[in-house]
Amino acid sequence: MLDIHKNLRDTELPSYHEFLSRYNNKRRCIYGFVEGRDDFSYYYGAIAIAVENKLSIELWNARGKKNLLAIFNKIDWSRFPSSRILFFLDRDLSYFLYEEFPKGENIYITDNYSIENDLVSKEICDRLLTEIFGFVDVDRFEKDRVLDLFQNQLQIFKTFVVPIMAWIILCRRSQLPLQLSNLYLKDLFSVTAGNIRLIVSQQFILDGNFLPHDLNVRTHLKTNISNIVEEFKKANGENRFIRGKFLLWFLVKFINSIYDNANLFFSSLKTVPKKRIEISDKNAVTIIGPRANLPNSLKDFLKRTCVVSLPIENQSE
Repeated sequence: MLDIHKNLRDTELPSYHEFLSRYNNKRRCIYGFVEGRDDFSYYYGAIAIAVENKLSIELWNARGKKNLLAIFNKIDWSRFPSSRILFFLDRDLSYFLYEEFPKGENIYITDNYSIENDLVSKEICDRLLTEIFGFVDVDRFEKDRVLDLFQNQLQIFKTFVVPIMAWIILCRRSQLPLQLSNLYLKDLFSVTAGNIRLIVSQQFILDGNFLPHDLNVRTHLKTNISNIVEEFKKANGENRFIRGKFLLWFLVKFINSIYDNANLFFSSLKTVPKKRIEISDKNAVTIIGPRANLPNSLKDFLKRTCVVSLPIENQSE
């Protein structure tokens, strides 16, 4: 193990190097790797629930799917127990890019695009309005109307975003260097009093004019984007494969817009309650994660893997 440790000292996988120095087979600990910073708190909490806080947990941010898979492939699985070293992957657009992931009992792949997709729901909207924004004593029927509005506007937003996802697929298939962090939804959409609207025309998006100019995508690609839009829809893309961070952006904008216009929605409200904390794209996963129900697939995965590491008396029946 020391030789492996030494050979990886100067690699581009610092999290793997640290894992090797930290791993102790006698320690009652679950180890794991996640793709990014936002995933860390969510999966840490999920594991803690699964093992009933009876084991220590150490997770590392692999800083991307490529690094995470490289770490998985570097580990000598004849020497390390897979049930105690877990990997958490976003499915992303692999369905449309014909990507295959390694087969492993200790690899969890999200049901949808990413774990953020499971954090955006009517129930979560309700809890945020109550627990973070303080709308505890408002009329329940009025709050139900707000939640119905959320559901309605979320579907409209998904429809608006489909051509964006189609362009992302096209860029990925063509190996064009599109950085998703450079796509700014605020330049395309606004949410006012709970209602989503386009700032630009739908044709502007369909034509790919929202893409960075230096990508110069339209001069290289002749494919009719409408074909990919239809392909995306047929695969239930609106409900499964929209980028999770896009959906999270909408949720954050929606609930903040309700708060900013509270008197329009809650007639019984005498004073607008004080927020417990500001919620934004940057801290949304940390705030929402503990309030969200774990997907059944994740519960089953954790039960099959890390729960078997519990002492016999603490394992689930």
